[in-house]
Amino acid sequence: MRFGIALKLTAMLAAFCILAIGLTGYYTYHATREILVNKASQDIVLSTRIMGRRFSMAADDVAKDALFFAGMPGIRYVIGSGRAAEIARQNLAEQFRSMLSEHPTYYQIRFISAQNNGIELVRVDRDSNGYKIVRGQDLQEKMQFPYVYESLRLAAGQVHYSNIFINREIGAHVGLNKPTLQVATPVQSADGRTLGVLVINVDLNRIFALLKADLRSEYQLYLANQAGDFLIHPDNSMTFGFDYGRRFLVQDTFKPVAALINEISEAVAVHSNSVDEKSDVVGGFVRIPFGDERAQSFVIIGMTVPLDIVLAETDAMVRNSVRIAIGMSLAAIVMSILVAMLFSRPLKRLVRVVQRFSDTRELTPETIHNHDEIGVLAQSIYQMQENILDHLGELNIQNEILQQEIHEREQMERYEQFRSQSLELLAGDNSILSILKAIVQGVERLNPGMLCSILLLDKDGKHLGKGIAPSLPDFYNTAIEGVEIGLGVGSCGTAAYTKERIIVEDIQTHPYWALYKELAAKAGLGSCWSQPILSSTDQVLGTFAIYHHQAYTPTESDIQLIEQSARLASIAIERKRSEEALHYSEKRFRDVNDAAGEYVWEMGTDMVYTYVSNRSVDVKGYVPDELLGHTPMEFMPVEDIPHVREIVNRAIASNTSFKLQHRDITKSGTLLWEEVNGVPFFDEHGELMGLRGTGMNITDRKRAEEEIKSLAFYDPLTHLPNRRLLVDRLQHALASSTRSGREGALLFIDLDNFKTLNDTLGHDIGDLLLQQVALRLASCVREGDTVARLGGDEFVVMLEELSEQTLEAAAQTESIGEKILLTLNQPYLLAAHEYRNSPSIGATLFGNKPQSIEELLKQADIAMYQAKKAGRNTLRFFDPQMQETVIARALLERELSKALENDQFQLYYQIQMTDLNEPFGAEALIRWIHPERGLIPPNHFIPLAEEVGLILPIGLWVLDTACNQIKIWEKNASTRELVLAVNVSARSFFQDDFVTQIQTVLQRHAINPKRLKLEITESMMLNSIEQTIEKMNALKKLGVQFAMDDFGTGYSSLQYLKRLPLDQLKIDQSFVRDIATDSSDKAIVTTIVAMAHSLNLDVIAEGVETEQQRQLLIESGCSQYQGYLFGKPAPIRQFEESLKPGLRQANVTYDI
Repeated sequence: MRFGIALKLTAMLAAFCILAIGLTGYYTYHATREILVNKASQDIVLSTRIMGRRFSMAADDVAKDALFFAGMPGIRYVIGSGRAAEIARQNLAEQFRSMLSEHPTYYQIRFISAQNNGIELVRVDRDSNGYKIVRGQDLQEKMQFPYVYESLRLAAGQVHYSNIFINREIGAHVGLNKPTLQVATPVQSADGRTLGVLVINVDLNRIFALLKADLRSEYQLYLANQAGDFLIHPDNSMTFGFDYGRRFLVQDTFKPVAALINEISEAVAVHSNSVDEKSDVVGGFVRIPFGDERAQSFVIIGMTVPLDIVLAETDAMVRNSVRIAIGMSLAAIVMSILVAMLFSRPLKRLVRVVQRFSDTRELTPETIHNHDEIGVLAQSIYQMQENILDHLGELNIQNEILQQEIHEREQMERYEQFRSQSLELLAGDNSILSILKAIVQGVERLNPGMLCSILLLDKDGKHLGKGIAPSLPDFYNTAIEGVEIGLGVGSCGTAAYTKERIIVEDIQTHPYWALYKELAAKAGLGSCWSQPILSSTDQVLGTFAIYHHQAYTPTESDIQLIEQSARLASIAIERKRSEEALHYSEKRFRDVNDAAGEYVWEMGTDMVYTYVSNRSVDVKGYVPDELLGHTPMEFMPVEDIPHVREIVNRAIASNTSFKLQHRDITKSGTLLWEEVNGVPFFDEHGELMGLRGTGMNITDRKRAEEEIKSLAFYDPLTHLPNRRLLVDRLQHALASSTRSGREGALLFIDLDNFKTLNDTLGHDIGDLLLQQVALRLASCVREGDTVARLGGDEFVVMLEELSEQTLEAAAQTESIGEKILLTLNQPYLLAAHEYRNSPSIGATLFGNKPQSIEELLKQADIAMYQAKKAGRNTLRFFDPQMQETVIARALLERELSKALENDQFQLYYQIQMTDLNEPFGAEALIRWIHPERGLIPPNHFIPLAEEVGLILPIGLWVLDTACNQIKIWEKNASTRELVLAVNVSARSFFQDDFVTQIQTVLQRHAINPKRLKLEITESMMLNSIEQTIEKMNALKKLGVQFAMDDFGTGYSSLQYLKRLPLDQLKIDQSFVRDIATDSSDKAIVTTIVAMAHSLNLDVIAEGVETEQQRQLLIESGCSQYQGYLFGKPAPIRQFEESLKPGLRQANVTYDI
């Protein structure tokens, strides 16, 4: 009896039985599951509401504190610039500090003015040392932030709540980079005017921790803002995603929560039936409004618990159901096995046949006598084996052919890559070593402090060969020859291994130089920067390195220099290697076919190819059969044909050879460059028979020429025109403007605070900013205008074809300048950093009178610096009067630099008196005795000296002159007790070797250090209090005395003042001038004197001009005076004559 395969499949009945059993158990299980899930969801929603109430109450408490401060009567007196306002700010700062100490969640409280771009008037931060009252230049303008300008629109008693965010505002507070809620309320005067905004910053990390504190370990907490962004999530990487440019939304994870976001419902439950199918949790979410604006401000709080915990009660029922299902299923399985055995025996035999064939590729037929479909299958498998063997034989033959073709193609590509690179700029018969040596020496000539080296990679790709480094010691070059590249193998070995630039600023401390630092020290090398030399295919050819004798940090121009030098070396290496390959190829083909080139061709008088060699496919992209019967013009761009025809016709007419270059269009549609050498040939009667010659692919050489052109005329970082191309275009623009009568303009653009960005985030981030600025500038100008980069952060925009009217042209220029200001003020995304930057722009017009290019650029540069002085982020036009000022300033600077050399400085002394009307000293003031201008007071040249750095040598001259005078006075009994006080500039004081300078001068003149007193200012103390105290203590140990000059005009802190080793306070003349008419000045003087006496300090008042002022100072407790009442400044001889014989002590001050 014959049985078919369909009859045998009846065994599947067992599977149907099992399915029925499983469905019954499935229904029972899920009914129980649904009941437990619903109950758990309701419980979680209730718990979440309680937790949300805590968050809402915390927000309300912050609002109450903000309203408390805003309602204090004294806060209104903070506005203003008088003494009362200053005291009010100090009182308010102390109250802020008290509030911070009581509330650990607050990290910053501020009062921000409604005027002056929202300047912070009072600000107290919580920092790592406790609390910090921020003053002076550290107070910032905040009007651009929503929490300021939106709060200013509110009525009294209303509160603004910010979105919850990661704080990025600049400051040394502990809230930086932490989740923050800002609560702000307006502060109004008695007549209803808005004076400012009171802002409290809350660190939500602490509140988040309180929310999590009562959670059981198996529960997960979620918190989202009203847009759905996660603020709390079990996975911290998904929180505050919007701050990093990637958003993670609660409604995407839990779909029902969308109803809370859209304010459709107050609470939702989530469980396995309402979450995506991968979810295995049960939970609940509620919408929690907070603050006075509850209709607009809310957060979403939710909790989830794993589903298996909720369903733990169903485990017993599931286990019993499973036992029953397993028993019934086993019975069905046994029956299925018995039926399956009927099928398995012949099928197993077929499997053995297939496996043997798979292992041995041999036909091993297995006799199967089944008269059903399995028997037919066995015959089909045997036939399939025979067919596979036939196909495998064919495939092996084809694979061998393909492998040979691939090998030939790879050989061809390596040869073409080795041959085709060229550099037209460095064309010549020079060897590669001489070219590379010229590059090295050229860079060293540009930068005498640099020692350069080029190491070429050996053929094995693992070692660096002999170096081209004429300025490095021979023993050093010999030691590093053949070094194997790898991570940590010096700068060059690591650069070649990683294909990345390696900057080692200090060889002795860098781990990459651990094995070679002794060798480097012996060679006198302190730093090394190495750039990999990469081919056009990103292969390492070698390294270009720059050494310095000392530890050194590269500037931006240094980075550009090493990049460009490495690129030039790459082009030179590839070009010479290509030439070597070309020479070899020419010799080989010359032996075969006289002067055959890359491919040989021949064509008739109709310009149709009659012969093409096989190499045509490498040059033109077509095999010979595809070219025969066609003209070369059919494969050229239309615009190249006239040029080719002209050269060929001229060669035919003159019976001379020709050489030309043209483009070919390949099969893929791409363009390549071909260089053709040809000659016409004639029969014995002089009749033209055709042309023959060679062709060569020069695409890589053309590309190298374009790269060289780009290096010469374009900025490699931004691809904008460089100074050279800008000057060329400006020359044409000046000529065009003269012809047309239309005005043109130059805009000189400098990025504000660009150096700070480079110093903090690095040159790579700075380069990203420059590239984005270049793109934005290009979008701001018209077609035909020019945007160029001069270098660093300096850009120039050249506008042409403006109006013929100067005023209208200026308005057009201003419009484009304002557009640039607006565009460049938009935020930048630099890697993961959001950064804001502003430009300063100087503008000048050209066209109405003859001007040189350098003059125009200088005018735009001057105007740009005026924009800097005007507060930055603005546009200024060049003013001719400004030019006169600059010229006069430059002249003064040149003359000032010669004043020291020509001994043109002199010291004048102004006498000082005690309350007993006895002279006890004088102040010596520096004067410039100019040979032509006469006496020049300090306020005319000291600021310039500070700016250009001449204050340092001038300061040393004054110090040396003062000590020399002390030495002279020590020899006279009437003057040996005199103490001279030298007024030190901040720039001099903060030199690293200032203490050493003082010590050297004291030793050179061999004077008593107690006779020298140094005067410092309050502003110096604020710049770096710890460094100031450290240097003063070091000098104090030598015996030098200290005085604080112009006391009361700065922002001295009593906390720091008592730490300074001072001997004297000097009351500024601004307080003395009106002491007789202004009660406030008299009170300030009295306070300063009392404070100085409490600190055991002497007090002297300067600018005393009347007897009434002197009497009032005596009444205030001040016993030392200086001013015109006692004498004007005079040279040293007149001063010494004014001293009385009974002088007990003198105090002389030099003003540096």
